[in-house]
Amino acid sequence: MNYVILAGSNMNSADISQSSLIESNLENVRLNQTNFENSNLNQANLKGAYASGANFKDAFLIKANFENAFLIKANFCNAFLMEANLQNCYLMGADFENASLYKADLRGAKGLTVEQLSKVKTLYLARFDDEILEQIKTNLPELVGT
Repeated sequence: MNYVILAGSNMNSADISQSSLIESNLENVRLNQTNFENSNLNQANLKGAYASGANFKDAFLIKANFENAFLIKANFCNAFLMEANLQNCYLMGADFENASLYKADLRGAKGLTVEQLSKVKTLYLARFDDEILEQIKTNLPELVGT
């Protein structure tokens, strides 16, 4: 199902695990509690998506655009978020355990804590607001390569 246009759809609680949605348009889609485990959403547009409680465990989200998305309590365990755009997202309680955030852009992220980031695989070359970046450099220097 690559390159699918689902913008504005309601897919709350859907099970889309092990699917391929590469470069798909999921802008402003309702994805609360949706299961994307083991799915490939590389370069997908999830701008403004409502994905609170969504399961992105083991998902490929390389260069995915989550700008302004609601990802409260979303599960990103073991996810590949390299070069993902997470600017201005709501990330309260999101789980990033063992996720790769290499070159991810998290500027303007709301509710993001150093504690959440302490469990990631890497933050190397990731972009943050100055305030949290200083906390990361102080508390987690091994994750940012400083």
